[in-house]
Amino acid sequence: MANEAVGVFTSGFNMGAVCVWPKGKPARDEERKLLAIGVQFKRHPRIPPLAVRTKGGTISTLICSELLEVERRSALMGRIDLLLVPSWNQDTATFDHTVQTTANDVHCYVAIANNATFSDCRVHCPSDERWKRDVCRLICRGEDETISAHLDFEPLRDFQRQSADPRADPKGFKPVPPGFEYKR
Repeated sequence: MANEAVGVFTSGFNMGAVCVWPKGKPARDEERKLLAIGVQFKRHPRIPPLAVRTKGGTISTLICSELLEVERRSALMGRIDLLLVPSWNQDTATFDHTVQTTANDVHCYVAIANNATFSDCRVHCPSDERWKRDVCRLICRGEDETISAHLDFEPLRDFQRQSADPRADPKGFKPVPPGFEYKR
């Protein structure tokens, strides 16, 4: 069995690209449940996550428990504007903290799309003002609902570029982490 996220990106009239993000390894509980029913999880090579440059911004995906893998997250630092995380996660309290940490460590917007059973979907950003960090959030357990938000990545990019100058004191976002390099 394999677990993959698939993105379909249009690039013009009758043109597009399909990108696949395979999950490299299962969560421990996920693997245990699969083995109990005789199913082996297909492990993919551990390469840095794909970053896709779109007209709107540069995005990548980590699937559910991959958000807990520090090396996967750190491979994206400075490379993306938005991290998409499809999830089937009941431990929303742990993910609450991890989403915030990821937004600060990778210094990007993080969008969690949890399933309807456990809910708690959101877009979080590394804003320096607490009330602006959750751009939008939906907790509606057991219901099929939708949430959306307009994201403007340019202020975040400007902040990141200005942060490279040690004399600058940019405002609007949490400081970039040590070793951050703008790579887009």
